[in-house]
Amino acid sequence: MLEHAQAHGGLPDTKTRDLAGTHEQIVLDRHDVAFDVETSSTSSTSSSFDEKLQRSCSPTLVGDPDETDYDDAVAADKANVWHHMLNQRAAPDALMITSGKGLRVWDHRGKEFIDATSGGLWTVNVGYGREEIANAVRDQLLQLNFFSQNAANVPGARFAEMLTSKMPGMTRVYYSSSGSEANEKAFKMVRLIAHQKYGGKKHKILYRERDYHGTTLGALSATGQNQRRQGFGPLVPGFVEVPHCYEYRSQWGEVDDYGIRAANEIEKVILAEGPDAVGAICLEAITAGGGAIVPPSGYWERVQEICSKYQVTGLSGVRCAPLATSTPETTSCLLANTC
Repeated sequence: MLEHAQAHGGLPDTKTRDLAGTHEQIVLDRHDVAFDVETSSTSSTSSSFDEKLQRSCSPTLVGDPDETDYDDAVAADKANVWHHMLNQRAAPDALMITSGKGLRVWDHRGKEFIDATSGGLWTVNVGYGREEIANAVRDQLLQLNFFSQNAANVPGARFAEMLTSKMPGMTRVYYSSSGSEANEKAFKMVRLIAHQKYGGKKHKILYRERDYHGTTLGALSATGQNQRRQGFGPLVPGFVEVPHCYEYRSQWGEVDDYGIRAANEIEKVILAEGPDAVGAICLEAITAGGGAIVPPSGYWERVQEICSKYQVTGLSGVRCAPLATSTPETTSCLLANTC
């Protein structure tokens, strides 16, 4: 580290501090902040920089907020971070989560929460503080932390094999880093097939009212929640909405065949747009943010019949498995969100 600092214009000031029973040497210059772990018994020197760095970077015990003063982090967040889906004018202070264990998380004041939303977005299903997962991640990062998908790697190959073994009809996996990205790839596959097989005609993608599929521009265009779409138009053309299947808000009152009726609305949209123009339909298996809606009895079976009849590819939501469909070019590929 010292040689690196010298290469940038001379040896800067150095300071040492004691952290968790070891000494770390902090090397500072205009360009770098580097850490060099030492085992010497050099006494730590207190400074405002050291204190801020330790408060920001050091782990704290779960449920023990007194170990760290997070005021600087809260101020830095308020001044520098643009939060997803947060009106920072109306609510300028975001919830500062500092630690988690099992299904509980703690904020910077030590308040305990049961994390019923799994990371705020249904993504931490394994819970927090899992040492075996952290150790496995650490080991893999040391062996190989990244390489582009234009080459193969052992964990990716083995995990894909495991996934396809649990998904009958699927033969390949495409990895992505988010649900939005996975959906964008699926939409591109639909458009590519439209050009290669249908002269570019069968390119339209249906989506369902109330469903959520992401916030990138394409995924947002397939999201049936107007509140999320406001202010971001014009959206991507070629996306068409179909009615919801929320029986509690039934469009026909109390009926015995609500699931069939709701699915038949999809067929009406296909016929209105033209069967030769509709290439896919993007649905959440269970609508999450739009109301935690489990599709009613008979719905999926009828959707499958419609997709098969009109050669429409079924695509899943960002947190669900792909739907069965009659178009083999896309059903043979599972788009895996790896985040």
